[in-house]
Amino acid sequence: MSNVEYQEGGFLRVRIGDALGNKYNILKYLGRGTYATVWMIKDKAREKYSAVKITRSHQLSRAAAIDEKKVWQHIQKHGQHPNIVKWLDSFNIKHNNTRHFTLRFEMMGPSLADAMKLQERQFHLEVIKRIIKQILEAVKHLHHLGVIHMDIKPCNIMIAITDENIQNLANSEDRTHNRYDLNVTNPNSNIIVKIADMGLSCIADRVRIQARPTCSYSSPEASDA
Repeated sequence: MSNVEYQEGGFLRVRIGDALGNKYNILKYLGRGTYATVWMIKDKAREKYSAVKITRSHQLSRAAAIDEKKVWQHIQKHGQHPNIVKWLDSFNIKHNNTRHFTLRFEMMGPSLADAMKLQERQFHLEVIKRIIKQILEAVKHLHHLGVIHMDIKPCNIMIAITDENIQNLANSEDRTHNRYDLNVTNPNSNIIVKIADMGLSCIADRVRIQARPTCSYSSPEASDA
């Protein structure tokens, strides 16, 4: 996908190769949700790669992203957990008379959901155990900080990739992001996963009543709320 059409209150029109402000270049399209698109970007000066989530210009979309930023700030104030994606910073983008809010993160590989679709063979049981343990460690850490994620599901669990793999992605002419070297059949494979997307999350004493988790992954009490 080379660009996303802009419409009033909608997504920012972005094309591969575009400059994002004065600091970054757009390299690849990574994904799209209801309220935002995600792109691989390169820092022009530092030659570093990261992922940026660009919200729609609609006021509710920007407000939700600002709330998400507050959760990330709360989490990282207490240090970086190895199984939670690292939030780097946020900034606004102006387009004509509208504004889009962004959240920038460390560059990751595919989501667990995408990896399960991409792999021709099943994950080894030992790899599955290791992944589940990492997810539980991350959730435990979030709960210790008083953060409720609200939307734990395979597409919000990201797989870490090496700097070499990130560089290969950046240099590839393939504009998609689905080529990764993942060894999921080896019981000794050291796959690292990280929880991402705090878009529906809340801090325990500041519950966001409007948050609605994905129905097929939500708890019964959340579904009945």
